[in-house]
Amino acid sequence: MMDFLHVKWWLIALLAVVAIAAPAHAQTFPSKTIRIIVPYRGGAPAAVAIASGEVPLGMTDTAAILPMISSGQIVALGVAEPVRSQSMPNIPTLREAGVPNFSAMSWLALFAPRGTPDDRVVRLNAEIAKILAMPEAHKVLFTAGLETAPSSPSEMRRIVEADHKKWGQFIKVTGFKAQ
Repeated sequence: MMDFLHVKWWLIALLAVVAIAAPAHAQTFPSKTIRIIVPYRGGAPAAVAIASGEVPLGMTDTAAILPMISSGQIVALGVAEPVRSQSMPNIPTLREAGVPNFSAMSWLALFAPRGTPDDRVVRLNAEIAKILAMPEAHKVLFTAGLETAPSSPSEMRRIVEADHKKWGQFIKVTGFKAQ
């Protein structure tokens, strides 16, 4: 697995943190808290479900939900990052909103097949970083609520491994099962 780009994808949390509380913070929520995860096939269907009232609360990516926040269809209660989103600076972090030590960063990355020559990975990484540095690309992504953060293949690998460990522990502690 080779990776060459890391793009922060800010999550908008609509208090569904109860459903996905990180294992280290399980004590934050009462043991009687009902945790239900309703799976959707992507952020857009989840955003529609939240806006329509199909589910009372939800958590999805910024790109899917930002238009509904901007139009007033949905009220964002917090972002699930340790710092505020640059595209939505008036929305507090969940930590600021009273959920201590919570972070659930979402990211986008490009991956190449195992065995891709290192020189190709390095070149692709450099070319994509150049594109992301273009004002036009930055504007389009920022408008969608995406904040770019180009990185190296080794840094992205570290992020993937850390998230795998973090969410693996979460699954183990909460007992969530694949549905």
